[in-house]
Amino acid sequence: PSLSGTEQSGCFAVVVPEGERLIDVHIVEGGSGKDRHFLFQGLPEVLGHSILLSDYTPRFTALYGYSPLLYRFIVSIDAPRKMDRLFKYTFSVSVALAILNMTPVFFLDGEASAILFVRLLHPDLSPVFEEKLKKALLVSGTSLLVANIVFSLVLMEA
Repeated sequence: PSLSGTEQSGCFAVVVPEGERLIDVHIVEGGSGKDRHFLFQGLPEVLGHSILLSDYTPRFTALYGYSPLLYRFIVSIDAPRKMDRLFKYTFSVSVALAILNMTPVFFLDGEASAILFVRLLHPDLSPVFEEKLKKALLVSGTSLLVANIVFSLVLMEA
């Protein structure tokens, strides 16, 4: 480069390390239609893993006209995906609690359902044998549950 007073001039060339590329990325925001450009230097695979594309199109673009800041906030926190994840976790916990509640354990609903299943499968059992079978089922179910909890706590400590 040559310097003459306040004027600067020069010729520069971009040097990119071997294997990397300089990629021009063009982004168009859905609600506002704003264009943004930025340059990415690196491996194209890294860029591919860093960008998340979806076919999500906002339904409430009218919200952008009333409150662009609120619209951008909702889009920036990725509300639809987080709501979906919340509903999946809620469903999983509900199913797990329902299964746990039906296990033949003392003081749960499984205590009553255990004897009903025994009566359904063998309606001709005597009440004394039925009571012994119910107690055996409840003791074995409760002991399995306690063993599972203790085993989980021991593994969590390790």
